[in-house]
Amino acid sequence: MIGLKNIYLEKWRKNNGHLIEHMKINFERFFIRIIKTGVILILFTPLVILPFGFYVSIYPKTIFFQALVEIIFLLYILLVWVNKKYLPKISFISLAVVLFVVFLFISAIGGFNFCRSFWGDFARSTGIILHLHLLAFFLIVVSVFKDEKTWIKFLKYSVFFSIASSFFGLLQKVGLFHFSQKIDDIRISGTMLNPDLFGAYLVLSIFLGLFIAATERKKLFKLFWLTAVFLNCFTLFLSGTRASWLALIAGLIFIFVSLFFSREYEKERKTLLFLFLFFIIFIFVLSLFQTGFFSREGYLFERLISVFNLEFPNSRLISWRIALEAWKERPILGWGPESFGFLFAKYFNAEYLVYIPESMLFDYPHNKIMELLATTGFLGLFSFLLIFFAIFYTLHNDRKNNQKDRAGNIFKIIFSGFFIAYLVQGFFSFDTLPVYLIFFLALGFVVIKSQTGKRTLKVAWEKGRIAFKPILIILIILTSLSFYEISFKMAKVDFILGKAAKLEKNDFKKALSIYEKTLAMNTVYNKDFNLAIGVRLMNIFDTSAGEIEKKAMLPVFNKIKLSLGEDLERPDKWYLNYYSSIIEIERRTYLLTGDINSLKRIEEVSRKALEFNDQRVSFYRFIGEKKIIEGKDDEGEDFYKKALLLSPPRAESLILFHKNLGYAYLGKGNKTKAVGNFKKAFDIYYVLAKKNLILLPPIFSEETKNEVVFSGRLMIFYYKDLKDFQAAEEVYKKCLEIFPDYSRVINIIYQKIQS
Repeated sequence: MIGLKNIYLEKWRKNNGHLIEHMKINFERFFIRIIKTGVILILFTPLVILPFGFYVSIYPKTIFFQALVEIIFLLYILLVWVNKKYLPKISFISLAVVLFVVFLFISAIGGFNFCRSFWGDFARSTGIILHLHLLAFFLIVVSVFKDEKTWIKFLKYSVFFSIASSFFGLLQKVGLFHFSQKIDDIRISGTMLNPDLFGAYLVLSIFLGLFIAATERKKLFKLFWLTAVFLNCFTLFLSGTRASWLALIAGLIFIFVSLFFSREYEKERKTLLFLFLFFIIFIFVLSLFQTGFFSREGYLFERLISVFNLEFPNSRLISWRIALEAWKERPILGWGPESFGFLFAKYFNAEYLVYIPESMLFDYPHNKIMELLATTGFLGLFSFLLIFFAIFYTLHNDRKNNQKDRAGNIFKIIFSGFFIAYLVQGFFSFDTLPVYLIFFLALGFVVIKSQTGKRTLKVAWEKGRIAFKPILIILIILTSLSFYEISFKMAKVDFILGKAAKLEKNDFKKALSIYEKTLAMNTVYNKDFNLAIGVRLMNIFDTSAGEIEKKAMLPVFNKIKLSLGEDLERPDKWYLNYYSSIIEIERRTYLLTGDINSLKRIEEVSRKALEFNDQRVSFYRFIGEKKIIEGKDDEGEDFYKKALLLSPPRAESLILFHKNLGYAYLGKGNKTKAVGNFKKAFDIYYVLAKKNLILLPPIFSEETKNEVVFSGRLMIFYYKDLKDFQAAEEVYKKCLEIFPDYSRVINIIYQKIQS
């Protein structure tokens, strides 16, 4: 029976073979059409900007990108199942990219925290999982789309979307519209939320725009793309991103020199000189406009001049030094991807506080070479540089790529400038998804233009050397799980946190209940969310919460403490943040409940943090405050003095010492000692301000406002609490001397005190 059935089945296949083939072709066309639409939507990623939880962040871009990649990857697997010709070719570039991702994995396995290396964090989202999605995107586009016309369309879409981002940047500059609170009111950030990220994105878009303009045949469209390049150059200047300025100049110089000394472009040398001079004049004209639309008090021009200022030490060079120290300890495979935040905390020295405030944390060293050395070691850096060797070898090896015509030379020269700009920029910054996306798009175009590589995977499939079908099934399962864990779940958390944030003012109890439920959700970014919720609730605790709301927060605080405290010995990206957040929660718990166990926990956690790095000033202050609250004043002041010895040797440190000591005594309830220390801080500030020996913050800045508020509180303490009217009047008169611009506010405060 079985044999007869097989005979009939074989006959049916022979008779209906054309029908089967026709169905395959239709499926193939359908899959390719959907994948193409998906790629265009992926190129829209830089324009995606939505609130995520409490913040307008870059993570929505990541969710959007990764979800679309997962969808088109599932379709790609089905496409390969239908037609094996869409299996990837093995080329020098693709092998180098795969090798780099493999070394990321190997480094993570022996690194500081595999989960953090793999998932990254929800703020930057540049863990191994993102690199896997980028690799999948790269392999799909180079395997499915082979015709140059389709790739030119992809490049045009990418540049067009950069125009939109620049347009939003201009709206931000003129004050009509911006997506979030401005980082500052001078530099623009477009749809990237950060001027540095915006500049890095624009540089690569400029080179793609130059290539499209150079190869466009219709004059009207050529003018359009040249205008797009000019617009992106203009908004790049307004972003104030020095690393990107250097990258653009380096890439353009390479293109200019290559074209100028090429025999094929002898007739265009005058045009090239004209364009070069136009660029110089353009920069010169911009430098003349040092006020108004372009900058305030020559700020952008000063940044332009300071591009070449690499005097040591400064914050960036210090982060490079820390990266080198970390690399020396693990030179081969490094500490694992996403580990630099931990390394910065581990190797930070108190002498760096002169240049880097303790509150500032570097999660990247702002140098791609140093980052890879520290996090992936020599092998990781080697595999990264191998990608560029493969790129330039493929671009300039005429025996393989057959790009000897005029258009081929334009392609090689401009894309060489593109990758040179990427490398130069990477020496002073770090990569995020929008930059990676354009980089991998350009990488794919180089592979397609070179037409190198063989479909050895297709041969292996047909000869049965590799069991591809089980592999495809496994990939389908893993991709589906990835979609659920990092796209669906994260979008759900985003919605829940956003809903809770809106309820805080009108129904705080319900908002708190939602936060508590969020803490129980099992996501890959649990600690990140717990930390963010903790910081937000502590801010509410300090500013607007009443006694009832504060008590209602305690169960949530306890859950956050437990989450952050679990496996506290295990290194993580925000390692010391967990320690300080636990301490800050315990401080508020003690203030509210008087629980002695909270005080004990403060000292216990602080000492653990100091065992990790005894150069962290804040933890000495935490212990000092705890000792003073316990009544051990001398012992507590000794810890504050240790913090002072580690602080920068300048007057501001002494002022801060007395302020912190005053707040500690105030927490204990000893207002006499508290006011005594506040007065010492005020007197030092006054003397230095009168002698112009202290660098006063700008008028009407937050720093100046804080000093005025502090002085006002000191007047209140003297007048209301200590009944020392003469001292209150003395502070009042001194305030009028050093804060003349705030005389009206100071007079109002003093009049209210007296009434």
